[in-house]
Amino acid sequence: RDMQKLADDKINEYKSATISNISVDLVEYDDVYYLKAAVPGLSKDEVDIEAGDNDIVITANFKPLVEELPEFLDVEEIEDAKVIASELKSGKCSKTVIFETSIDVGKIKAKYSTGIILITVPKLIIPKHKVTVE
Repeated sequence: RDMQKLADDKINEYKSATISNISVDLVEYDDVYYLKAAVPGLSKDEVDIEAGDNDIVITANFKPLVEELPEFLDVEEIEDAKVIASELKSGKCSKTVIFETSIDVGKIKAKYSTGIILITVPKLIIPKHKVTVE
């Protein structure tokens, strides 16, 4: 039992530390979607956003603290660091948001502020044309 619990704990720890989702909020208003993505600790240059006909994919790579420590402490490397706890998201993370309607890829805008990206996604409005029957 103890071995199974230990194995289960390790698997859950691995799942939480590897590829996971980026947390988002999505709001629809008139002819536009607003998508808010949380990327705490990352700069806007560390986040990739790609848009297709009716979807957006947000991708980021979160580094674990043990890898970021040399940068924080302004040293080249830290040897023999022992990780005691690692609850923060780390590794490659992505989120795919699929919309009910086509989106206007050329008019999508994204703004970054303090670890939050707000993406404005206009719906693609295709005007209807009257067809004359001959």
